[in-house]
Amino acid sequence: KKATMAIPKIISELARTFPDVTVSGWNTPGSVTLSGPTADIEGVEANLQSNTQIKVTRLTVSGAFHSTQMDTVQEPFLSAIAGMEFRPPRIPIISTLSGNKVDATAPMDAAYWTRQIREAVDFKTATNTLAENNIRCVMEIGPRPILSPWLHKLND
Repeated sequence: KKATMAIPKIISELARTFPDVTVSGWNTPGSVTLSGPTADIEGVEANLQSNTQIKVTRLTVSGAFHSTQMDTVQEPFLSAIAGMEFRPPRIPIISTLSGNKVDATAPMDAAYWTRQIREAVDFKTATNTLAENNIRCVMEIGPRPILSPWLHKLND
């Protein structure tokens, strides 16, 4: 509980030193993912490694998704997918943008997917929604399993 309560304070302190680093994912109550310029992320790592209660793990990714570094690709991405046909889901889907069930009133349209590449992933709220709705079968849709391991950590 101590580490969970400290995360917002730590992030606030880091933001003053590294303003281009943002939270790109709220994973579990005790875990976040940060994104930003490489030099700033290296600075965050150096800053946090002195704290023995914080585990820092560098992720190997092709880009800093869910961060300001996606701002320049939002418009081209939206233009590229604007002509696609999007339909409401036929099975329950929990959005990692809102953490809530997706339905016809909140369509997963071109604007939604454009927001998905830029905004922080709220996996923590999404997993709470899964639990509240007694959903026990989960399928991650993406190029590789990024979030699924966090489900196992929630059960630890």
